[in-house]
Amino acid sequence: MKVGKTLKLLNAKGAKVVITEDGKEVKLRGVAIGGYLNMEHFINGYPGYESTFRTALASTIGEDKATFFFEKLLDNFLTNDDFRLLRSLHVNVVRIAVNYRHFVRDKLTKTYRQMGFNYLDRAIEFARNNNIYVIIDLHAAPGWQNPGWHSDNPYQINMLWYSERFQEDTANVWEEIAKRYVDEEGVAGYGLINEPDAPSSNSLLKLYEKLISRIRRHDSNHIIILEANRYGIDPSGLDRIDDDNIMIEVHYYPLPGFTNSVYPGEVMGLPGLIGSERRYYDSSVLEQEFLQRAEPIIRWEKPVYVGEFGSLYWNSPNDVYRLRVNDDLMTIFAKYGAHWTIWTYKDVGVQGLVYLSPHSEYIKKFNDLITLKYQLGADEWGPSLTSNFIRNAYLSFIEHLKNELRTLGYPYEDTVTNLEGEILPQEWGFSYSYPKVVRRTMVMLISHYLTGKFVSKFKGLTYDDLDRLAKSFNLDYCIKREELIKLIQQHCTTQS
Repeated sequence: MKVGKTLKLLNAKGAKVVITEDGKEVKLRGVAIGGYLNMEHFINGYPGYESTFRTALASTIGEDKATFFFEKLLDNFLTNDDFRLLRSLHVNVVRIAVNYRHFVRDKLTKTYRQMGFNYLDRAIEFARNNNIYVIIDLHAAPGWQNPGWHSDNPYQINMLWYSERFQEDTANVWEEIAKRYVDEEGVAGYGLINEPDAPSSNSLLKLYEKLISRIRRHDSNHIIILEANRYGIDPSGLDRIDDDNIMIEVHYYPLPGFTNSVYPGEVMGLPGLIGSERRYYDSSVLEQEFLQRAEPIIRWEKPVYVGEFGSLYWNSPNDVYRLRVNDDLMTIFAKYGAHWTIWTYKDVGVQGLVYLSPHSEYIKKFNDLITLKYQLGADEWGPSLTSNFIRNAYLSFIEHLKNELRTLGYPYEDTVTNLEGEILPQEWGFSYSYPKVVRRTMVMLISHYLTGKFVSKFKGLTYDDLDRLAKSFNLDYCIKREELIKLIQQHCTTQS
């Protein structure tokens, strides 16, 4: 690959990120890019999971047309114009989420797919042309690192932590990436695993050590980014990693960023998702919660990287408070010298800095089903979080179970057990309490039902029709979320 002329390799030195060549400190401030090499339901608008959407579409309109559509979507989703916009905001890094399926043929995992690397090369070149670094973020790993939709996991099981085969497949992917980008100065670092859900810190450390060893066979240049366990919450044990050139990543989505409420102020939890009690939030509470994640990393004198944070927008006057949450967060990150990338750059209107116009061909064609999936709660993010249908459905199931058990003389116990059968500590309740597992299963069933309805709308479309749909993701057909853009520009300018 062509090496950048202005960007220089970065290195982690103690708590700082510096230019390897001269030791000058760099503060990484930017944007995460989902929906490109890792599609997600709330970003790209379809129900369910990327792999099932792709399979369903291919079986509906044929492999050739489906491939054509997805390639055109990628061609339009991220162009040089997008990076020019980001550079105008003084962004200096993007975190590109990738799905391993873009790089590996599943049925023969030692065969690498050039197409995925071509699109990653293209994005790195666009970024380099605009003096922006790229973090390569493995968002969906072989065998699934968590039960979430964002790891392209339709089964809720996270077999990565229990299978030597899947761990070896993941190491092979990273080894191939390291060989390709060892001399690429536009790459800031390698994010090994997004939001790991390992059953213990030892399990996480064992895999990280394997991946680091395989990367370092070929690449001692780039920073390796280790994300905290439990979806970026718990960095316990990461100080035991024997590599100086590392940065430690946390994620922080505070409750007032999800709700359509006043901030600062009391915020009601989201039952079955994020607590259930009402709690007061202001910047001091945000700082306290952030430090629960970051304080050990600061103490270890390692760079702190907030790989994801951000608010959901409800198209209401209260959106100004979601902006205020982000403003406070970025101020807090600056106070502690943390690097950050806000989630996410582009989507259909939930979180993005830019989003598809309601007049675009894609939204006009699918808006009724996008609205329906929100009403039914088919997504695990965004407007679906407030769906009364999914809430009533899973609560009704739990209540019927309680009543039946009571009739049979058995008590109901809210277990915390993952689908591999492990009984976990109570702090895992946010992910594996029985109501959460029931809710996630019902979401899976609803999205499975809606996938057929979604892809059926592609029937009869010509290649020109598919091209027009894909062009809806081009920046020319998107709307800018101006106040959010101004806020990011302000913080990228003042914190640089």
